[in-house]
Amino acid sequence: MLLIVLLAIPFLAAILLELTALGLRHGPRIGMIIHVGAALGTCAAGILLAAQVWPASGIVSGFGLLRVDPLSAFFAAVVSGVSSLVGFSALSREGGIAPHRRPTIHRLVIGRWTLSVNRCPNFYAPFHLLVAAMLLVVVANHLSLLWSAVAGAVLILAHMLNRQSALAASGPSSGEIARNYLLMVTPGLALALLATAIIALAGAQAGGAAQSLRWDVLAATTNLSPPELRIALIFALIGYGMISGLAPLHIWLPSIVGVAPAPIVALMTGALASTGMCVILRFKVLADVSLGSDFSQTVLLGMGVISLLVATVFVLIQHDYKRLLAYLITGHMGVICLGLGFGGFGGTLGAILHLVNLALIMVLVWLVAGYITLTYRSTAISDVQGLLWARPVAGGFYLLGVLALAGLPPFGFFLSFIMIIEAGMVAGIVWVAISATVLHVIIVVALLRAIHAMLYGNIPDHVITDQRWRWMAAPLLLNVAALLALSVIMPSPIIAALVRVANFVSP
Repeated sequence: MLLIVLLAIPFLAAILLELTALGLRHGPRIGMIIHVGAALGTCAAGILLAAQVWPASGIVSGFGLLRVDPLSAFFAAVVSGVSSLVGFSALSREGGIAPHRRPTIHRLVIGRWTLSVNRCPNFYAPFHLLVAAMLLVVVANHLSLLWSAVAGAVLILAHMLNRQSALAASGPSSGEIARNYLLMVTPGLALALLATAIIALAGAQAGGAAQSLRWDVLAATTNLSPPELRIALIFALIGYGMISGLAPLHIWLPSIVGVAPAPIVALMTGALASTGMCVILRFKVLADVSLGSDFSQTVLLGMGVISLLVATVFVLIQHDYKRLLAYLITGHMGVICLGLGFGGFGGTLGAILHLVNLALIMVLVWLVAGYITLTYRSTAISDVQGLLWARPVAGGFYLLGVLALAGLPPFGFFLSFIMIIEAGMVAGIVWVAISATVLHVIIVVALLRAIHAMLYGNIPDHVITDQRWRWMAAPLLLNVAALLALSVIMPSPIIAALVRVANFVSP
């Protein structure tokens, strides 16, 4: 019942919010109330779902299409919580989104009759529809439904990009941004669909119930064809890894995030990237049942090393702070893959903790980065100076986000990275662990050098010092509190949830 409520709240909210955009007298005000209520309700339902202790075998519902287990319940809480933080930030125009802009007139001609509809471009409705699609990804039990939900989330994101204007007047239009996004993510979706088809072929060869493409049935099948399973895992890792920003299909990330509105980028990198990694974990579990853990760990190690190496190279030569953040996502996703590749309970637990921290940090830094872009009207590092003096609150939040992203104590990345490197040492893969540490140190030095240039220096003449941040500070304070809860405080329920997920994923 709670699962149905979790999916129904954002879906029904999207319908109601679309109706409020049809020229109602108090449409924007009603839409804001619905938006806030749906965000709070979705967050509460996701946390309640994760708070329950679900059996490792999971509970299947919805005619076998939906599934709740420790993995899906945990990621439902992550997606709903992160999305709610982004939703609250969209209440303010400082976030780079105009949820209710000037109404436009649409005329529908039917014979001799002309119907005029006063329709306002809306951010809230597609936002909640995207949240519903992402939640469907993490709770889907049927692999075809899972792929369809991912493709639906990508299309909704493209729709949101198309409806929001680019920030820079000289930059690409919103239509060009959406088109480029679709063109760049299509190869990943194609590979993910091919991985699903190959799994179907392996299930058909195994016979019996394995032909149904239900994840719970496939996970209990030990005689899936090894060659098909290996190919499917590689295609799934590359295809769904595209959504998470893993190399080599990460090229959409720096290209899109530099011109897209900050709340949409926060959804991409915080919530949707987490769902992509959740799907990769699903395919890893399937592969480990029939192949053992050696093959999946080897593939994940390779993907992790490539992503971390690519991130290091491009971070060193980057002069755009938004593109810099984009490559940092690729690097941290590579670290997560290394943790899963090193294996063992410690490596898996470190990877899950790293992923949760990354989702929260991405929301923090991208929302502030959007505000910085609105303030300085530039994404070049050299054009942003004196941020701490021009915008002390924004500069302070940005500094906290960058320090957390660098993995410095007391933030959770410090603990999770040590856990991952220790797992590599214990597994005997010393050269990979040492190489990852060296690359991480290089990234941290480049990141701190960039943030120093932005925080200090002389304020440009065109920048007006103004501290009216209204709604923006509240979700950022909640974000910082959540980050500290995952590092300094670490309540026992959170530890128990992380342990359940690690035990579910690790063989």
